[in-house]
Amino acid sequence: MLIRIFCFVFSFTFLAFGLSGQGVVISPSNTQPDSSAILDLVDSTRGFLPPRLTSVQRNAILNPAPGLTIFNTDIRCLEFYRGPQEGWYSPCPVLPQISTDSVNPIFGSSATAHATLVQMGNQPIITQGICWSTLPNPSILTDTAGLSPGIGAFQVSMKNLSFQTLYYYRAFVETAMGVVYGAVDTFRTTAGTVVQFTSVGSHQWQVPQGLNAIELLVVAGGGGGGNGQGCGWEGGGGGAGGVLYHAQFLVVAGNTISIAVGAGGSANNNGQNSQFGTVVAMGGGAGRSCSNGLNGGSGGGGGHPGTAGGSGQAGQGNAGGNGGTSSAGGGGGAGAPGNSGPAGGKGGDGLAFGITGSQQFYGGGGAGWSGACNVPPQGGLGGGGNGTCITHGVGGAGQPNTGGGGGGCQGSPCTGGAGGSGLVVLRY
Repeated sequence: MLIRIFCFVFSFTFLAFGLSGQGVVISPSNTQPDSSAILDLVDSTRGFLPPRLTSVQRNAILNPAPGLTIFNTDIRCLEFYRGPQEGWYSPCPVLPQISTDSVNPIFGSSATAHATLVQMGNQPIITQGICWSTLPNPSILTDTAGLSPGIGAFQVSMKNLSFQTLYYYRAFVETAMGVVYGAVDTFRTTAGTVVQFTSVGSHQWQVPQGLNAIELLVVAGGGGGGNGQGCGWEGGGGGAGGVLYHAQFLVVAGNTISIAVGAGGSANNNGQNSQFGTVVAMGGGAGRSCSNGLNGGSGGGGGHPGTAGGSGQAGQGNAGGNGGTSSAGGGGGAGAPGNSGPAGGKGGDGLAFGITGSQQFYGGGGAGWSGACNVPPQGGLGGGGNGTCITHGVGGAGQPNTGGGGGGCQGSPCTGGAGGSGLVVLRY
């Protein structure tokens, strides 16, 4: 009986394992191994089952040999060990995993978003980052900020945001096979902290910790209006102080920045410059009566008869108007040039900004004298002083803290209006 059992087992074994000098075959029938294989598995109803390991168990294998094969139960796919430099490889596409984390801090028009790349996957990563929008489901087609791929936590800065606005945001990672997104979350920007420097003279401001950008407005003092002292002719309007605006101005936390607020110019004199660190707005050019208007942030208006208006600094203001036969030129404004000659001495309009929380004009040109009028020529929007239409009158002063130019007058003596002082405004 024992001999029969032994013969049965030996016969089954011989049929299951075929031995050859070329290799080994495992088969339910008596077949020879393929000549190219050291091990040949033959079956029509069953498969080859490699070791099944999690990623943690796989990583615990000491000194894996190149070519070592497992089935990774985490990604549910075969993996091959390629070598110390390449690591483990799977022929199955494994997309990365990314999580959307918090937004902190929020500084008015900028905010810092946090996210985590949980798993790299096995597909080439092009970029990863944050996308945001005021509408639900932001994507890489909306506003984005990206950085080079890397596993773990990361952060990006979202800039040029609107104040007091609800935003939707989420993390993303872009691969050769497509984009993987994290969950959508929301945050709301604040009204922002507004700091205004309105007193003429020097100031200093220390950048708060955690702050890397601000909204910035720098306005110089307006030029004084022209008067007739020494010649008796009609005076042009003073040019507006230069206006410089930055929606996103970079700063360094902890640094102390020097600030200057320029005074408005007296009659026939330019306004003073205003400054924030390296940002310098030029004082407005003075209006004149016996000569051309002076150059400045915006040019002063020319007088009667026929003198030319001053030119404005590029990017800060516009030219003053030329004098005519019956009126002096208006001072240039930050947004438009001053009127010339027979059209009357209206000052050029300034520009409007909402940096303080409400829209306000800055940098209006002062009006020049007009010889035939019932209503005095008007200064430009943004604090420009009115002109006069009577002999020996008094030109209107530019409005303080707007950089408005002063209004011109006619005759000797007469009093040209002083330019309005400038200001520096920060918002973050």
